[in-house]
Amino acid sequence: MAFIFTLLYSKADAGIDCNAIHPVNPMKHILTASVAVLFGLSPLVSRAQPEPSVGPAQTTPAGKAQALKLGLQASWNGGVYAGYERQIGAHSSLQGAVVYWQRTHRTSFGDFYRTREFTAEFTYRRYLQPAKPALVGWYAAGGASFLGDMHSSETDSNFLHGQSLTFRLGRQCQLGQRFTFDFNLGPDVALGFRRKYIWDDNQRMYVQSTSKYFFHLTGLAVALHAGYRF
Repeated sequence: MAFIFTLLYSKADAGIDCNAIHPVNPMKHILTASVAVLFGLSPLVSRAQPEPSVGPAQTTPAGKAQALKLGLQASWNGGVYAGYERQIGAHSSLQGAVVYWQRTHRTSFGDFYRTREFTAEFTYRRYLQPAKPALVGWYAAGGASFLGDMHSSETDSNFLHGQSLTFRLGRQCQLGQRFTFDFNLGPDVALGFRRKYIWDDNQRMYVQSTSKYFFHLTGLAVALHAGYRF
């Protein structure tokens, strides 16, 4: 899947020429454009819906205050998203998820290189429309993720890890009594410590040194999820 972001430092850690041009991934832009269009259409859809009748505030449909989710997410590590959301308050929830993808590409030296990317994500959501049922409507979310990258070639392998802090603005739509559709986007800050890599003329590749440095990178995270409430 071409929409996956790759951390900038992974080129150096994998022993790849850092000056090599990395092709732009069109699927990443397609996913971002799709979420942007959904954000733009949401106010129109809301105005087209009939006003609720006067009476008690809406409640979660049939008490279904938790959901399983499956979808796509593009962040520092992106791919197939599998998550679980559970209501913890009248208008709040906690969500945990894992994201995984793998891809193979050819390096500037002509070797094949495989990258496996995974993320363990934990977020808190605050829903912003009290009149809506629980886990439905616009929300703001914040959380943290653990990032892992396994890079392997015919002669070498490296495991990289880091963390990210994220803030998301999104909307979860209710489709009947059990199904939901969720889309969100927001800034994602990856941070951590990495060993420095220096160019070795003899081996003609980047090799790991003993010194470390702190890195922080800011990017955009986008996601589309379908959910099943129970």
